[in-house]
Amino acid sequence: MRPTIFRQKSVQQHHQGHDVAMIPQFISPRVFLYLWLLLVVSVIGSAAVWLIDVPVYTSGQAIRVSDRTLIALFPPERQPYLYEGQTLFLQIENRRVPGAIVRLLPDLSTSETVGQQYQLNNHITSALIQPAAVVVVRLQTDGMAAGTIYEAEVASGKRPMLSLLPFLSVE
Repeated sequence: MRPTIFRQKSVQQHHQGHDVAMIPQFISPRVFLYLWLLLVVSVIGSAAVWLIDVPVYTSGQAIRVSDRTLIALFPPERQPYLYEGQTLFLQIENRRVPGAIVRLLPDLSTSETVGQQYQLNNHITSALIQPAAVVVVRLQTDGMAAGTIYEAEVASGKRPMLSLLPFLSVE
């Protein structure tokens, strides 16, 4: 064994210092904290997009038949999603006017049946969708022309917000 010029205690401390595992510091602690915060916010945002539901609207047609009463016609496959008390929106001169469904006719109707039941002109009923789920709507506002066809929308379900992304198909 060779004699050394270093004290034994110094040599032991030197060897202990080399035994400690150290991670090289590539980034500062502040940047590391910001990266973790970014990761946490991204995970929370992704979970929110996955879990939040957005309404699905069904479009149809509505015709004013009396003072504040309209009939609205929707595609027949949407009939199970329509119910009394549901809010319906009409597109009138760039405004969305709300109304409430007060009655749902139990059977699908054709435009001729609707025209006979509500005394509508043939030229109006020929423009309606056939066959249709028919609902009676009560509006909260007035000032619409009788016999005019309006665009109607009603919320007929919900779907995950994630399904709005074009590359994903989640139902």
